[in-house]
Amino acid sequence: MSISSRRKLGLLGCFLAFSGSGATLAQPTTVTVMSYAEAQQALLERSDQLAASQKAVESARLRRQGSARLGGPSVAVTGMAYHYSANAQLDLDPARRLLPGVLATLPPATQQGLASMPLPPSLYVEREKNVASANLSLIWPLYLGGLSDAVRGGLDAATEEAQADAASSRDSLLSLLAQRYFGAQLAERAAQLRERSLDAVRRHDAAAQKMLAAGTIAQVERLQARAALAEAEQQARKARDEADLADTALARTLKVHARVRPGSPLFVSSQPLPPWISLLRLRSSDIPA
Repeated sequence: MSISSRRKLGLLGCFLAFSGSGATLAQPTTVTVMSYAEAQQALLERSDQLAASQKAVESARLRRQGSARLGGPSVAVTGMAYHYSANAQLDLDPARRLLPGVLATLPPATQQGLASMPLPPSLYVEREKNVASANLSLIWPLYLGGLSDAVRGGLDAATEEAQADAASSRDSLLSLLAQRYFGAQLAERAAQLRERSLDAVRRHDAAAQKMLAAGTIAQVERLQARAALAEAEQQARKARDEADLADTALARTLKVHARVRPGSPLFVSSQPLPPWISLLRLRSSDIPA
């Protein structure tokens, strides 16, 4: 086998291996079809922000419950029990050696009394004891100057604030979901429209090439058709990228590891708009001036 044949076989093997890996990488991603109600339920169940706000509400509520008996009687019961054991061996030899010198400084009568008392060479001490005690105290404030009511009022306000923050977080999440859910549909429709427009421009470009070959149009018109085709291709790629980005944003909002395809179609509210004069009056009532 010649060197050129081996080189061709090596290039063919590399091409087949690359084609196989490319086929593996080009596997279609999983698509999950979700209605708007299902997406809303998934968002409310998986949102970390909403879970944190709910925990804050629960914490504020528990603090308020803990202050329900603030200012009332308080009973405290305390108890203590312990056991100790101490053992010690004391060496008295240094004291025995110093004792004659100390006795010499004392009166004779005292010397005779102390000299008759033997001093052992060592002393062993052992102590062991059990101790137990109990205490009961009762405190009932007679006047607090409204302190307990003020504390409970502050905790009530903190609970209401936490509930308002949780409601605001929920509304903002639902608003974000509506924007990304229906925005993904609009982006997909825009991408499809751009792709259809690109097909039409391609057909126009092919027709312009035939007309140029037949001599029915000038070279300038052919260049204009090419420029229109390049612009249509760029707009189609841009629209498709925006649609993919909208799908990714929706999937991350719902914490889904797959592409989410909206199942609820776009809609238009069937309720008629209120009269113009009523909107004007409502707007005027909101302006303090």
